[in-house]
Amino acid sequence: MAIVYPDFQTISKLRTPATEGEFHLLDELSFNLSSDFEIFFNPFLDGDRPDIIILRKGYGAVIIEVKDWNLSAYRVNTSNHWEVRTGTGSFHPIKSPMSQAFHYKSNLFNLHIPILGIMNITNNNFYKTIKVFVYFHNSTKNELNIFYKDALEALKIQKNNINKNYTNMTHADYEIKIYNIEKQIKKLERDMSMSFSKDIISRLLKRITDIQKSRIFSDEIYQEFRRRLLPSEWVFQQGKPLLLDEKQERLAQSCNECIKIRGVAGCGKTSILAKRALYAYQRHGNV
Repeated sequence: MAIVYPDFQTISKLRTPATEGEFHLLDELSFNLSSDFEIFFNPFLDGDRPDIIILRKGYGAVIIEVKDWNLSAYRVNTSNHWEVRTGTGSFHPIKSPMSQAFHYKSNLFNLHIPILGIMNITNNNFYKTIKVFVYFHNSTKNELNIFYKDALEALKIQKNNINKNYTNMTHADYEIKIYNIEKQIKKLERDMSMSFSKDIISRLLKRITDIQKSRIFSDEIYQEFRRRLLPSEWVFQQGKPLLLDEKQERLAQSCNECIKIRGVAGCGKTSILAKRALYAYQRHGNV
């Protein structure tokens, strides 16, 4: 079984709980992947919080964006832009899950793990060692196909019309138009190929396990990756009571007075203040 960080017990107590889809995918990944896979749930990467990152020493990394969406409320156009239906029935543009996943990947290279950016400069193939997938928990393979069908068919019709009217345009114009349409088709087909639903989760697992060993994903890169992804002690403390000693507990009690607390670094001043705030909240009848 793969190792999950933080463990499932800690994940269940997080202030921002995992969604049903995230729990299900984590369970499938941990059970079906071998022990040399490490799975990091919602790691803190400065301003980024990717849903799942999988790390395998000597192979590379995988970023998975998880959505519990009902795709009937969304649509994608020929430019590969997503929209969501609002309460009034109109559609509002949103960032696609694929764009979000690629955003996380780009920031790993450009912001979070500088050694990745350096490696990518020296070897263009290094960018491929980080794979990106999207998991739609409440959708099926058939629904994913239908979701992209209209946009792909519209582009293919446009391509056919350009081919029919080839004699009415210059060769340069024809080449540009065909190139742009084929580029959009490839983007849509790429996004389809990286999208997985609950009924084909086994294919996602196979895509992950089929990733080949990479000599350029060195131990140094793996260790730096792992160091940035491991959860902090703060994550493990979520959902646990704040324990103070007798003197700290006395100072934390909320009462109608002003007091000044002095102490060396690490003696618990912030913890006392946090618990005093809780007691003050309770004392004023707000719980």
